[in-house]
Amino acid sequence: MRKLIPLASVIAIAGALAAGGIASTAAAQAKTSKVTCNYTAYNPTPLQPSGVVVGFIKCSQPFGEGVVSGTYSATFDPNTGAGTATGRWTKWFLDGTVHGRFSETFQFTSHTDATYKESLTVTGGTGAYDGVKGTASDSCSTINGGATLTCTAVGEDTGL
Repeated sequence: MRKLIPLASVIAIAGALAAGGIASTAAAQAKTSKVTCNYTAYNPTPLQPSGVVVGFIKCSQPFGEGVVSGTYSATFDPNTGAGTATGRWTKWFLDGTVHGRFSETFQFTSHTDATYKESLTVTGGTGAYDGVKGTASDSCSTINGGATLTCTAVGEDTGL
């Protein structure tokens, strides 16, 4: 099994970025809203234990479409195909940004195929999303060793 540490990181970042899409546009309100985001994340160095990911995201309102990026640090056991990753992410939307952190676990079932599960925390934002807070869970998969991840994140944000 190849050392695919960065793939997990990319997924974690993507999930974190998706969670950012779950941020709030009106943080002053106490309303909690459910947000769903789908995204594709790209890792230019999927075999490295740390790195960056970038991608494109589409979320339910009030966010819409945007760009995501993140950084990660991962560990990987080539004997079992299992790993973990943590990192930070940012999502850019037309009306502002949302940012936070993530932690994930991943499991490779072959040299190219893996699934990821992430927990995301929305820690803030800018512009229309200033003061947003929330949490999300994310699931991702890859069929090319972590170079490309396809993900869905579902979360709740305060103030949407």
